[in-house]
Amino acid sequence: MPDNKNLERRRSSPVVEKQVDSNIVKALTSVPSFVGSFEIIRKLGQGSFSTVILARSHEVGKEVAVKCLVPTTCPSKAFSELDILRKLGGRCNVIGLLCTFRYEDSIFFMMDYFPHDHFTTFVHDAKFDEIRDYMKNLLIALQHVHKLKIIHRDIKATNFLFNRTLRRYRLIDFGLAEHEEGCVKRKPDDSTNLENLCGMAIKRPRLALSQRSTAEKKKLLGSVTNRFENDDPAIATGTFAHLRRKERVSKAGTAGFRAPEVLLNYAGQTAAVDIWSAGVLFLGLLTRRYPFMKPKDDETALAQIISIFGSESLALLAKRIGKKLICQPHISALSIRKLILCIRLTKKEDLIRRLSENSIENLPKEGSCSSLCPPTQCEKCERSLYCPTYSPICFCKKGDILGCSNNGEKLEIEENFIEKSVALLEKMLTIDPKRRITAEWALKAEIFK
Repeated sequence: MPDNKNLERRRSSPVVEKQVDSNIVKALTSVPSFVGSFEIIRKLGQGSFSTVILARSHEVGKEVAVKCLVPTTCPSKAFSELDILRKLGGRCNVIGLLCTFRYEDSIFFMMDYFPHDHFTTFVHDAKFDEIRDYMKNLLIALQHVHKLKIIHRDIKATNFLFNRTLRRYRLIDFGLAEHEEGCVKRKPDDSTNLENLCGMAIKRPRLALSQRSTAEKKKLLGSVTNRFENDDPAIATGTFAHLRRKERVSKAGTAGFRAPEVLLNYAGQTAAVDIWSAGVLFLGLLTRRYPFMKPKDDETALAQIISIFGSESLALLAKRIGKKLICQPHISALSIRKLILCIRLTKKEDLIRRLSENSIENLPKEGSCSSLCPPTQCEKCERSLYCPTYSPICFCKKGDILGCSNNGEKLEIEENFIEKSVALLEKMLTIDPKRRITAEWALKAEIFK
């Protein structure tokens, strides 16, 4: 056990206080088992519901990550995360839980510290074999999680750490995770008979309300108002129509990674939501654009999905799950292969130059347009053309791909890898969750052989 002077020195360390919230430092240094064995090094990260700090063991020098849940965290959510981490057992690329402890309203999870690389650097220069290994190990982790009927709900780059040198991976942050059967809080009531819907008829009082005694008024009005004051939706049928329970649908996740069924408020969500998020991450790796989609709200997120996958598939999903989605005009689906090849092979400098050349100042004057001016719309789908180079192209599924290679080079190795990647990606980003591939089957894809 450290002496009081050393304890006070650590508590008042300016370096620690600058990086870690003082309340967290106070809470941790008040736990005898922690203070006697560990010291706080620095803050690793912070989210909406927790802060993660790095600590080091006094005895063996081992570094650990301590997740500090905010005091306002619902106890049931903390217990759920703890239960899920214990069940996963730190296997199959999932972060391991070492121990937990508590101080007053603060709850702490101590986990293995995993040194990792920054994804923002990796996404711009990742080699094909690195992308393949990254996705394979992510799917291995998801296969393990999903076999235990657990949904992670927040798959993204910052929650799947990787060490580029050691080729090791860890899936972290199960703060939003839940058991699959817990996604649907209640199924809609199928009873349609009049008695269940309306209950007993109201009996009209013989005397006017003003003529009733105080006790009778209280008894009569109390039976009415109590039905509206009761927060429990399970109200017995009686004087008023039976109130239908509302479905509480989880919309947890990060903007740009949420699956279509989540955005459409579908109650029957499954582990397929994680596969969609992993697919979006895969798309970002292949195009070297991360995050690939960054919507400001759910409506924008749906619009971005429609702009890539078309309006018909979203409308069919909405109809199947009892929702209604109206999209005017009709939007055709894009070719994922074209999208990836053209964005991936477009140099940022070329795109900036092309945009500069197409500025208002440089547009041809009326009547001066010649055959050298590129078309602005696709002849087959009437979409606006994308101009990464001097050969404008369209991402629609009709026609051949043109103008996507720098200097006209035939990058056969790259295109071969993209072909195999697209074959898997299209199954991961299938709009209907019932038809979306599982992690187990995704691992059998040609790209991993």
